[in-house]
Amino acid sequence: MNDIHALVYVSTIVDGVDDAEISRIVEQAQRKNAAVDVTGLLVRCGNLFMQAIEGEADRVESLYARIATDPRHGNVRRVATTDLGERFFAKWSMGFEQVGTHRLEERTAEHASTLLAPLLKAGHLEHDIVKRAMLERLPANRS
Repeated sequence: MNDIHALVYVSTIVDGVDDAEISRIVEQAQRKNAAVDVTGLLVRCGNLFMQAIEGEADRVESLYARIATDPRHGNVRRVATTDLGERFFAKWSMGFEQVGTHRLEERTAEHASTLLAPLLKAGHLEHDIVKRAMLERLPANRS
């Protein structure tokens, strides 16, 4: 069995990308990812995305390269990459969850832990890396 390549990134949603466009992004990702056997989870928090994608290394890296140049994403930053023995998001070609900015630190830590569980379990990183990456992109006033 081939290792599953996992990648997590954070990005800023650029101005002009509304809820309808985000729905289209998710629907398109679900179709395209299913066709190339890529799975994952996209979390939106205000104007931020945090996404975990997994699959064959070349497919995951190719997808990330497209995301990094997608004009709907700004400040794309890879947070973690590793190879896993099995998929963590096997049931989702692309799961999606929207998280409110209230209680952000707790929710971000919770979602970072969920997204990065395989990496955390393998000892590759700590969820504080992702938490900080998301928090540093938020506006100072985030009530």
